[in-house]
Amino acid sequence: MLACGVGPVGLPAEAVAAAAEGERQSEGGDEHARHSGSLGHLCAFHRSGPARALGVSATGERLRKRTGKRIDAVRNDIPQGGGARGAEEKGGDRPRVAFLYLRGSASVYLLGGSRSGASSLIEAAGGVDAGKESGLKKDFTAITSEALAKAAPDVILVMTKGLDSVHGVEGLLKIPGVAQTPAGRHRRIATIDDGVLLNYGPRTDQVLRDLAAQIHAKGGRP
Repeated sequence: MLACGVGPVGLPAEAVAAAAEGERQSEGGDEHARHSGSLGHLCAFHRSGPARALGVSATGERLRKRTGKRIDAVRNDIPQGGGARGAEEKGGDRPRVAFLYLRGSASVYLLGGSRSGASSLIEAAGGVDAGKESGLKKDFTAITSEALAKAAPDVILVMTKGLDSVHGVEGLLKIPGVAQTPAGRHRRIATIDDGVLLNYGPRTDQVLRDLAAQIHAKGGRP
């Protein structure tokens, strides 16, 4: 039975299981699989042993292992370090990544904390969740100049539609405090499609590879 916690590949065990469950759905699927994407739901679902509950123990275990191996293969290629301070401090460090939830049309600008759902993906990609590291315990907190200064992100992570809603990078930099962060000064903005960033599924390994490439890349967006 899977337990909620960190799995051997660095993502929560339920996230790896979710990816496997999503793949199982693509191979046949059922009603349970279609509602197993979020970590909140999965934590309760996987405590009961989802594959066993669905009567597909062998298939579920096979897919869980295969998904875990794919994610592990991605993580083996992730560089150790790459933060903006890395060039200034001997040995470098992991990039600090702040997840911002943006909905410009509704004037919603939030900074993700330890319960935002993005922490595990950021950490698996070789980054540090800047919001979590700065002491934000809740899922999201309203963006302020002070909160961003304390988080001091090397990279800002946003969902694609969220960035579009504030009219791109230029609009993002106009949000108070963003331009003054290391990420803002160097225009280091990472984007992931809205439908996959917080919803673990069969594309988890691809999302992880994409995020790792962006947060460890040198240079910023034009």
